[in-house]
Amino acid sequence: MRAIQATDAQWRIFEQILEEREHQDLLWGPTSHDLPFWMTILLEELGEAAEAALAEVTLEGEGSHHNLLICRAELIQVAAVAMAAIEDIDSK
Repeated sequence: MRAIQATDAQWRIFEQILEEREHQDLLWGPTSHDLPFWMTILLEELGEAAEAALAEVTLEGEGSHHNLLICRAELIQVAAVAMAAIEDIDSK
């Protein structure tokens, strides 16, 4: 197996995704869902990221940095939910 080469920034993002996965498990416990339900959760999180991105564009500098941070946080949640879904699929 080839060693994974990643930048420090990529490792920090990955750590944040893992922290969010841990947070999800603390909130909801280990979860098992069917695939359509996972897609619903994933789309809900993606919708929140899109909403923040659209707010950033329409505000044109009025609090946009705040919306970028919200969008970023939502994208971390998207990645963590995707990871949870993959974990669930792999466990079956």
